Amino acid sequence: MILARRAGAPRGARSADPRRRSFWALAIPPALALALFLVAPGVFMGALSFREDLAGTLLAPFEPTLKHYAQFFATPSFMRSLGLSALTAFGVAVLATVLAYPLAYFLAFRAGRRAAVYLILLLVPFWTSYLLRVMAWKLMLGGEGVINSVLIWAGVVTEPISALLYNRGAVIVTLVYVWIPFAALPILAALGRVKYGADYALASRYVTFSIWLTILVTKPSPTPAPAQRSATWSRRSIACSILWRRATASPGRCAT
Repeated sequence: MILARRAGAPRGARSADPRRRSFWALAIPPALALALFLVAPGVFMGALSFREDLAGTLLAPFEPTLKHYAQFFATPSFMRSLGLSALTAFGVAVLATVLAYPLAYFLAFRAGRRAAVYLILLLVPFWTSYLLRVMAWKLMLGGEGVINSVLIWAGVVTEPISALLYNRGAVIVTLVYVWIPFAALPILAALGRVKYGADYALASRYVTFSIWLTILVTKPSPTPAPAQRSATWSRRSIACSILWRRATASPGRCAT
């Protein structure tokens, strides 16, 4: 019906839709900024990678070459650095997402009337510079930082722990802290569309069923005898059936 209504509407009426004008007015400026400050520099750097050297002006014509790429793949240290960087980025992304989900869940379903206040507290780090937030962790993890000072005061250690700073673990901790708000906001927006009630309770039961089903299926059997294995799998099948009936006890469907 909506498609038929839109198909029957004149073209001038569709173009005069105020929502369409608002959409383009809001979408064009950030799209232009993204293209100018992210896409264009990336394309420019990619073009320079095919240049043999940087002699002359940057916009001077040059003969494309793959010498730099051949040197990169022929140097093991470059490949090792790339692999460590990719692994660190993946670990930071996973940890930030895992830690951001409980935070977004609390804001969406448990914060109540104070959700706006907690959301502002979540956004407070954006008010400061990225560099300042990184340097703050240097003060936290340094030899005279907060963590070492507390440990020395409590008598846990007698001298500062130098292993807290200038290593990959410190980099991961700092980046996870920086990226948690970026991960929490889209998760919060997605959870805001979930109806918290009977449908959410049903979804929780399905999650519980999945967890117990995984435990039952993957739990190893202590007796390798065929008869014992058959009895074990029979008990697990019955347990799975009971869990499934409990999971689907309340009628309803998940709504987003």
